[in-house]
Amino acid sequence: MNDSKKYWSYILRRVDPDLGKRVKHFCVDEGITIREFIIKSIEYYLLALLGTQEDN
Repeated sequence: MNDSKKYWSYILRRVDPDLGKRVKHFCVDEGITIREFIIKSIEYYLLALLGTQEDN
C-alpha cells in the first residue's frame, strides 16, 4: 500500500507540483486516498462528458 501511495503522489507531482500539494491536503482533510480522489475525478469528468454528448 505504501508503494501505491508513492505512485499516486508521484503522478500528481509530475502533473503539477502545486496541485499535488493541494490535493494531498484536501485528501487528508476529507479522509480519502489520493487514488480515490483521482478515480472520483475521472468518474465525474466522464459523467459530465457523457451528459453533454447526450444533449447534442
